[in-house]
Amino acid sequence: PADCAGTDAALVLVKAWQTERAAAQLAECLAPEGVALTLQNGLGNLEQMQAALGSERVALGITSQGATLVGSISYGFAGLLLVHRSCRRFFDRATSTLVAVLMWTATSVVYYMVAEPSMSHTASLFAAALFVELWLASRPTPTLRRWAVIGLAGGLVALVRLPDATFLALPVLDGLLASADARSSVRRLLARVFAFGRGAIVVFAPQMAVWQVLYGSPFTSGY
Repeated sequence: PADCAGTDAALVLVKAWQTERAAAQLAECLAPEGVALTLQNGLGNLEQMQAALGSERVALGITSQGATLVGSISYGFAGLLLVHRSCRRFFDRATSTLVAVLMWTATSVVYYMVAEPSMSHTASLFAAALFVELWLASRPTPTLRRWAVIGLAGGLVALVRLPDATFLALPVLDGLLASADARSSVRRLLARVFAFGRGAIVVFAPQMAVWQVLYGSPFTSGY
């Protein structure tokens, strides 16, 4: 706050759970006639800002981006098609289609496709579905090259939405179990994990570089 004392205008772009803290900081550095403009999604952000700064010092902005909407819809349907493809490995066509349709209509997928297209959820669906499909297509004995490709897809999953990085544990655990059953050597197992990890890091490295610039560490995120 001390570095921005007397600020005339401020853009608030933080996550909803960070709004209270941001408002408290702005209360210390915003000029008496200054205005804070919130461009956040979600509910309650405007009210929290007004409680800390006063209604006359807070403005609410709303944007609508057609290109983002088209992209969100495209990624959403692409993800659902990949889900259907993965299901077909275990179930008949009718069951797989029903799963994809229910995922679209009975979850929040349709909401994020059309109501909140600026958020990463449908792109996350696509990335996670692609990752799972590549993993399933490679079972039970993926080559080293295939492990690297799955790793690249895993890096994309984490790059799009960091909490989804937990999906990366699936092929690793599957590979460990398969190696134990086949009594594979430790060296071969480590080579597979290394190929997977190297692929993931290659794709995720730009995000770590951004964290280094923003937070002074490649391992410190905004989550």
